[in-house]
Amino acid sequence: MAETIQFITVSILMLQCSAFMKISPLKSSTKLHFKNEEHLIPSVLENQFDYKTKGEELSTIIKKSKQRNSKPSFLSDLMTTLKQNSRQTWDDLTQKRKDDVKSWFIKRGENRGVPFTESYSYFDSKLAVIKKNYKEIMNDNIEYPDYYLETFHGYETGNMGWDAARDGLPATISIPLSFWPKENPVETTEWYRGNYTQSLSDYYKQSSGCSSPKKILDIGGSVGASTQSLLKAFPKSNVSLLDLSPFFLGTAKTFLEDKDSPLYVKDAKDRVTYHHELAEATSFQDGTFDVISISFVTHELPTDAIEKLINECSRLLKKGGVFSCLDLDSNVVMNLPPLRRSLFSISEPHIDDYCHKTNTLKSLQNNNDFERSIKLRNDPMNSHWMAQKM
Repeated sequence: MAETIQFITVSILMLQCSAFMKISPLKSSTKLHFKNEEHLIPSVLENQFDYKTKGEELSTIIKKSKQRNSKPSFLSDLMTTLKQNSRQTWDDLTQKRKDDVKSWFIKRGENRGVPFTESYSYFDSKLAVIKKNYKEIMNDNIEYPDYYLETFHGYETGNMGWDAARDGLPATISIPLSFWPKENPVETTEWYRGNYTQSLSDYYKQSSGCSSPKKILDIGGSVGASTQSLLKAFPKSNVSLLDLSPFFLGTAKTFLEDKDSPLYVKDAKDRVTYHHELAEATSFQDGTFDVISISFVTHELPTDAIEKLINECSRLLKKGGVFSCLDLDSNVVMNLPPLRRSLFSISEPHIDDYCHKTNTLKSLQNNNDFERSIKLRNDPMNSHWMAQKM
């Protein structure tokens, strides 16, 4: 069941690493690849749209979708079988049905350039090393918040399992396929990651007067994709990768340090440290970091946890340090086609609150420790928030 919904989420929503194939290092002069659009100013992006179908039952959404399409899609047929947005009905699917769905999405993804087979083969071949790293990094004293143990991304145990870690690489390479569907995902992965690090680099240079931060904290670094992009964009920086999943951390250490890995960085052993901690309450000392980077984390958090996270980032940043966050633009999510939007609710338990209650820009503007708060469009699906510690 866990893998079934994850592949539906990944392949249809294409939410959230670097490509399986080796990506050349990003250059500081890289041009932003925001196709056919310009970076928009915050006032434009903060306009709220009417979420007309909020609360609409899935069966109604499916019916409308079918009316638009004379031939029901594979997904619409599956959703009709489930009848409603409910974990119980997902569990009622037969194993054969789940396997059929997964096989369909893998084939579909690979036809569009997502290297599922190669990624799985690599992960499986390194599993012993991954588990060794997992044991070395794991903090047995962690008390996990309830929200982290919920079913999300289709996994009954969330990110607390090997299935989620194994799927991480092919799942995250799929992100840009939803908004640049006709382009090679290897290339477009470099685009949206490059957009983010280029904007961060520009902002950091302008705000601090320095060319490169010494210490970066990568919150929610998962299996290491965001960390890899930071290491390449800032070759003189050291990165602390923090995640609440020891499964992801064991995988990330292997991916970043193993020479055969798609995420390998030559000097990662010397530049990266791994931390199994809660992002809202870390063990780091005050003023430790020059930059804190958060990628695709906040939409997975309840609203109160986001506020705690921003406050913790304020504590951890040096004076003049930069807060940087990449995540879904709620306006875009709210204006997705109804069927796609309903799938967010299935796999992302906090997405409604994120879209209707969370306003990262205002949270930064209302925090007395931050100044120069801005919001930029990173790509057609995601936005980039930044602010400087006073």
